[in-house]
Amino acid sequence: MTIKIKSCSMPPGELKYRMAEVHDSVPVIFIHGAAGDSRQFQFQLEYFKGKRTVVAIDLPGHGKSVIETLPVMADYVAAVAAVLEAEKMDRCVLAGHSMGGGIIMEAYRSFPEKIAGLVFLSTGAKLPVSDLVFDFLDKDYRVFCEFLVKLSYSKALPEEVRQMVLREARSLDPVRVKNDFRICASFDYTDMLREVGVPSMVLACTGDKMVPHDVSRALAAGLPGARLEVLEGEGHLPYFERHQEVNGLIAEFIEGLNA
Repeated sequence: MTIKIKSCSMPPGELKYRMAEVHDSVPVIFIHGAAGDSRQFQFQLEYFKGKRTVVAIDLPGHGKSVIETLPVMADYVAAVAAVLEAEKMDRCVLAGHSMGGGIIMEAYRSFPEKIAGLVFLSTGAKLPVSDLVFDFLDKDYRVFCEFLVKLSYSKALPEEVRQMVLREARSLDPVRVKNDFRICASFDYTDMLREVGVPSMVLACTGDKMVPHDVSRALAAGLPGARLEVLEGEGHLPYFERHQEVNGLIAEFIEGLNA
């Protein structure tokens, strides 16, 4: 089974997403974080294809998705809704990384009847975005990219992959990257957590330097009946660096939904 790059229209642009389809399964849709795109979920796409429908979205203004203006949170939520409509999906499991955690919370608020479960990856009800992030962004984008890669990945990341990630980060529009981090710094879903009425899982790493695992623990504590999985070690993208372990946990969670 191949992974297809698909598209659908949404005002004011065109949305791209990667997808592998399996009939008669509740889909899982992955939402990337700030300065990311759907390619970060390559290991999830490969793992789930042939088992269930899996989608990874390029949020508006990211990857191959086009938007003329600077996107806001509402545009990111509209992107999720657009995929559900384009693919005629009645229900899905949403998995959001970092900024994507806020997006799946907003999606649940907007169309809860479409959501079968929520998976939170290295995120929190609110995110501790340091003023240093905006300082680096304003003063020296190249230094910011080095800072971002250093804090996001573990020391075990192969050097050739590290350099590739660094090149990708430097190729992004600094204005759009800053916009994402502004969105991250602005949301707070603490008071909404108790209203979540679907099963949820929160996954974190003890050595995450971008979103400390205590932030993820607080998220899990606020979600009714949430499953918490804390992995020992570094990294803000465990679904990339430790994909075998993380994919197994996600699959187990989804299977537990009788999906």
